[in-house]
Amino acid sequence: MRLSEIWNKKGTKKLSLLKVLAPVALLTFTIVFLTFYGVNTGNFSIGVSSNAYDRNISISITPDSNENKKTIYVNSRNLLPINLLTVESQLDEITTTDGEYKGKYSRNIVAYSFYIKNESSSLSFDLAYSILLRDIKKYQDEIRYIKIMVISDDEKTIYQSSLSEKKYQDDYSYYDFDENAKEIVVGKPKIISARSERKYTILFWYDGDEMVNANINKNDILESLKFQINFEIVD
Repeated sequence: MRLSEIWNKKGTKKLSLLKVLAPVALLTFTIVFLTFYGVNTGNFSIGVSSNAYDRNISISITPDSNENKKTIYVNSRNLLPINLLTVESQLDEITTTDGEYKGKYSRNIVAYSFYIKNESSSLSFDLAYSILLRDIKKYQDEIRYIKIMVISDDEKTIYQSSLSEKKYQDDYSYYDFDENAKEIVVGKPKIISARSERKYTILFWYDGDEMVNANINKNDILESLKFQINFEIVD
């Protein structure tokens, strides 16, 4: 057999092998990429500042966890409006669910529970949170109907647009946010002691009652929101 024939046969085998391996390699890369993308991206993020993280402040989805992170990413979704009364009916389930709420009204409410941890052995810190709405212009017409609730240590705070209808209930503290500001919410600092953790639950929804009063169809599906929530040490 000629050398050229042997080479051609070997070359054909190599080519056939490459044809088999190439799709496998592509599939493996796609799985790895989607896994990384799914874990490290989302419509909004919740995290601690670099300064806080360097001083042993971290975030976790579960209590007493050793897998403490600087940032977690949450996948939001398009929302249907809902009223506060219905939101209240879900609070027990929402606050007892670590991580993302996926209950009956998950098409109406984006809710997430997590833990801020102070792993310092001796230092306590004043910690405050801020909420930034990314791409404000995109939501300019809808932002007045957005409600944000933050629950921590059984304290419930509702943040609402300064243009929204004022509805107050005794169970909540209320604050207006400036829909034109970069950081629409700045929470009051709270002390977090050494070797301790504090649970937070954050909810977002569009107020259906206000939208009806404004002659907006309450069955309209509104865009998913892109928020960034950041915890920072206040020195």
